[in-house]
Formats: sequence, structure tokens, C-alpha cells
Amino acid sequence: MVPSDSAKWSETSDIPAEYLCQCFEEQEDSIKSLHTDLKSGQYAPHSLGEFFCWYAHIAYASAIEILESKGVISIPSSRFQAAVWYRERHNEGMLSEL
Repeated sequence: MVPSDSAKWSETSDIPAEYLCQCFEEQEDSIKSLHTDLKSGQYAPHSLGEFFCWYAHIAYASAIEILESKGVISIPSSRFQAAVWYRERHNEGMLSEL
């Protein structure tokens, strides 16, 4: 991939990312309440950031499964692509491997 791929990714992902952040903000109280109600939230009350990281990870994994089940996206059965975003000074892009 080339640096222009990173720019295209940013252009394409900004609107869904803003919507997703808005959804999380609307659910802020219930997410914090869930964290507090969990045993880990009681013995590690300052762990909300780490909890939210896992919460978001589960949310997007579930979203992928729902989108796939509704035929919106397809998941290849034999190959996946990994991508790593990089940014160095004024150079940025994605490194990928099949």
C-alpha cells in the first residue's frame, strides 16, 4: 500500500467513526454503570479505560458478525489481510500483508 491509501482510509472512516463515538457517548452512563457493577470495576475502580477498550473490541466484533449475517459484508473463508498504520514525520501509510 502507499501513503495515499492512508489518506483515503481517513477520508472514508471519519463519518462512521464520528457516528460510533456519538453512540458510545449516548451510552456513557450505562457503560460506566456496567463497569462499576462488575467485580473488576469494584476492586480496580480506575480501570474504566481498559474496560472500555475491551468493550469497544467486543462491540466491533459483534458488529462485524451482524453485518456478515445480513449479507452487508462477506468474510473470506481462506484468507485475511492484516494492516498496520504507520506515521513518521510527514510520511504515513498502511503496511499490509496477505
